[in-house]
Amino acid sequence: MPEIALRKWIKPSTISALAPAEWDDFTQRWAVGKLAEAGVSLPAELRVIEQACHPVDMKWLGHRLGIVWKSSTPTSSMEAKSWLHETGRLTKHLPLDIAAHAIDEAARASRFTPTAYEILKVAQPLLDERQRQRQRLDWIVNGKPKQPRRPWEMDARPFSDVDPCKPDEAKAIAEEFGIPRPGTHVPRKGDRRARGAAHLTVEDYVSLGLSRADAEKAISDIREQAA
Repeated sequence: MPEIALRKWIKPSTISALAPAEWDDFTQRWAVGKLAEAGVSLPAELRVIEQACHPVDMKWLGHRLGIVWKSSTPTSSMEAKSWLHETGRLTKHLPLDIAAHAIDEAARASRFTPTAYEILKVAQPLLDERQRQRQRLDWIVNGKPKQPRRPWEMDARPFSDVDPCKPDEAKAIAEEFGIPRPGTHVPRKGDRRARGAAHLTVEDYVSLGLSRADAEKAISDIREQAA
């Protein structure tokens, strides 16, 4: 099987534009300018780096790990199967070129069969950088996704699209359904105000929110209707 070197999947100009440690709107505009100057096709570059993030083929990974095991451990060892299984399971998310590079580097640095930790110690920073490049390039091409609203954050408009009713409308609704104003007296059982309008006094109407003049007029109207 041919040796697979760690590839530079994207152009140096793209790597440079996506490299800043901090990434905000200003940095993104700067990166877009740098990429435009270099004549980089952003959608094409994004497709390349997305392809470079695909996980390794498990058949290839098993073959490569098997070679490493045989080169550092007696073939009769009963631990081979478990090592191959666990190391493959823990490294199967790595792209092909990063996996190949990390396995080689871990094998060079270890006196014994390299562990999954030693392989990932080499591979993970490379994968993190590649995924960061992919994410930033995706934001440039497709736009940065909006931050989801947290449960305790209010919408820009806390009300519905329909405006709340005006004070006069609210008063009419309250009168129609007999809703007392806040702080007003609510008639209890046995209260004369609960026995009908004919038993209400001026003070009763005033306590329900009417002015004294309106209360006197209401009582006068009721008496005229009853006569």
